[in-house]
Amino acid sequence: MSIYIKKRQDSLTIRIPVKKNPYLIIPILILVSLWVPFLLLLVRKSLINNDFITHLFWVIGLSSWFFIGTVGVTLLIWMLFGYEEIKIQKDMVIVSKPLVFYVRNNFYDTSSIKEIRLDKEVYKARKNNMWQEMTRNIIRMDTPGKTVGFARGIASHDGETIIINMASCELLNQKQFQIIHKA
Repeated sequence: MSIYIKKRQDSLTIRIPVKKNPYLIIPILILVSLWVPFLLLLVRKSLINNDFITHLFWVIGLSSWFFIGTVGVTLLIWMLFGYEEIKIQKDMVIVSKPLVFYVRNNFYDTSSIKEIRLDKEVYKARKNNMWQEMTRNIIRMDTPGKTVGFARGIASHDGETIIINMASCELLNQKQFQIIHKA
C-alpha cells in the first residue's frame, strides 16, 4: 500500500488507498462482466415486445437490473481505485471517503482534537465458518463527544509514518498527540 503525503505550508494531505481484497474483487469482477452481456440481452428482448404490460415489465426489469449492476460496478471501482483522504488545515481536519458518485466528508475543529494515536481495533470476522475476534491497526483521535477512527487496517509502519507527518506539519499542537511511555 503506498500512501500519498503532500505537505504545504497551509495544509497536509494524506491519501490512503483502500486495501485490496482479491477474495472480494475477483467474484465481483466476474459478476460485473456477466452483468453487461445480460443487460444487452435484456435491452434487445425488451425492444421486440409491443404489448404495454409486457413492455412495462421489461422497463421495470431493466431498471432493476441496471441498478444492481451500477451498485456492483461502483463497488468494484471503489475496491480498485478508492482511497481515504485526511486533510489537515489550520482550523480543521477533514476526513473524506470519496466514493464513485458520492463524497462523504467529516469536518473536525483542529483546536478540539486530542489524543491522536495509532491504536488497535477489535472487530469480528467470519473465518472457517466461525465468527472470530480479530485486531487491526487504526488511527484514532478524540473529539468532543466521540472518538474518530480512520485508516483502518493500515500497516504499523504506514500508520507511524502518518502520525509522524501529522506531528511535524506544525498545523497541530504536539499536546494533541498521545504520549507514549516506553517501559
